Amino acid sequence: MPIRPHAIGLMVGIMLGAVAAFGRADTTEIHLETGPGLKYDITRFVVEPEARVKLIIHNVDEMQHNLVITQPGARMDIVNAAMAMGADGIAKNFVPDSPKVLWATRLLNAEETVTLEFTAPKLAGVYPYVCTFPGHGILMYGAMYVGRELKLPPLDKDEHVPPPLDAAASMEHMQHLSMNDQPHVQRTFMRDCGPAAIAVDLGGGHSYCFDAGACRLRYAWTGGFIDTRRHLTGNGDAFAEAIGRIWYRSGDDFPLRISTDDRAPQVEFLGYRLLHRVPEFAYRVDGVEVHERITKSPEGQGLMQHFEIAPTKQPVRYVVGSNAGAAFSAVQRAIVYNTVSIDATHGARFTLAMSPLPNALPLKYITCNDTLWSGRPLPVDGVVGRALPFRGTEKKPQRVDTGVDANTLATGGTIMTWIKLDKPQDGLQTIIGSEADKQLFGLFIDGDTLQFNGAKESATAVIQHPTGMWHHIAATFDNSKITLYIDGKQASAKHAAIKLPATRLFIGGINKQYPLRATLDEIRIDDRVWTADEIAAMYKQEAGQ
Repeated sequence: MPIRPHAIGLMVGIMLGAVAAFGRADTTEIHLETGPGLKYDITRFVVEPEARVKLIIHNVDEMQHNLVITQPGARMDIVNAAMAMGADGIAKNFVPDSPKVLWATRLLNAEETVTLEFTAPKLAGVYPYVCTFPGHGILMYGAMYVGRELKLPPLDKDEHVPPPLDAAASMEHMQHLSMNDQPHVQRTFMRDCGPAAIAVDLGGGHSYCFDAGACRLRYAWTGGFIDTRRHLTGNGDAFAEAIGRIWYRSGDDFPLRISTDDRAPQVEFLGYRLLHRVPEFAYRVDGVEVHERITKSPEGQGLMQHFEIAPTKQPVRYVVGSNAGAAFSAVQRAIVYNTVSIDATHGARFTLAMSPLPNALPLKYITCNDTLWSGRPLPVDGVVGRALPFRGTEKKPQRVDTGVDANTLATGGTIMTWIKLDKPQDGLQTIIGSEADKQLFGLFIDGDTLQFNGAKESATAVIQHPTGMWHHIAATFDNSKITLYIDGKQASAKHAAIKLPATRLFIGGINKQYPLRATLDEIRIDDRVWTADEIAAMYKQEAGQ
């Protein structure tokens, strides 16, 4: 007889949360669902040794998931191996070729069901099961207990199952993983990092995000660590957000070159180990093994990147990116024309020091390359990389919380983005804004008219040829003036004192009001007033002029 999660507790006495247990039968049938928030609805079950098991997995989530059963203690080994598969992962369902994998399903799309039938191991023990889609395995796992003689601990004390995600104490803990004295590593989803993000808190308010799929440091910030509440309680495609200000952001090109040309190298992630609680990442660049460790600067400002490169006869270069928000210096080496040259004939070690440049990067920058909410629409081709279509309605709003309070722009600021209208629509639409006491603040559009509202004051400018074309728009403001820019040129200016509400800025709508029906790309919010020349330069750079 099939065993459903809701019926198990009536049949046996050890049902605690999402747990299944049963005696030996010819075939034991278990129905398991993948749920929103990266979780299985059954996180442990018990079978007898050599029992026939029929596991029916139904994916009710919008994301792809699988289920892989491993040897005891091998869950994280398989998670790491799956993440290192890179571009080959999809074709192999992110199931590594490893003797530690006992059974596995293919990747399931939304509303798909698959059946996994097997004979349970002869040896009693705890056999993990896990979703090995990159980024999922840190949260989405459970345990198959083989052997009735095994004593199950209370569910909330079982180290083989994930902690409950809806516990208030857990949420509070995850929100405030910040300002620790000791380093802390968290695998999760981070914005602009693909599905294989590793967030590292070095302690003292210094943190960074490493992209294991791309084998590179993506960005670094100071302040707190990460807020994972929306990621853990959402549909699995919301992001954990950096708490603080990002001061370094990598460019598009891979910095480490082990070749004679400038082609994009082939990279392969090998995993990481902890040295004094700080990860040392191992990966290959064009077949050459590299170890990278990132630590705090001894002076307390910035980071140090420590590289160890295996012997190679190929020339080795590290190209320092421009406009990254940091000043670079090479310890005991020279940077010539933004390049560090290394002789690695017998292997080599070198260290780069990264120091923050004050206010070099915006207060908030959203590339729109990643999905920002569950469901549709998904990113489309944009001006730079991908862009995000907003198709919200008052009944079904689609808005993005920027994490920025409007009153943090008290001394002046800049709001900037690219916008493409399918067609002008009458009625006010929110590009980036907030509301307090029925007074609007931020950048809006009404038909073909761009509008910046400063609570009681506003400035407007008309977008020429608005339909089906990308336009770069920006608004700058301080205590005396509002200026609007369209396609890198000043479009209007008004002398006015604005009023800043103490409310959060949102993209695409305010609550259920003023929903946006347009596509946005490259969104920036800054707490300084950009000059006309800076805005023109950004427009030309991103437009490819």
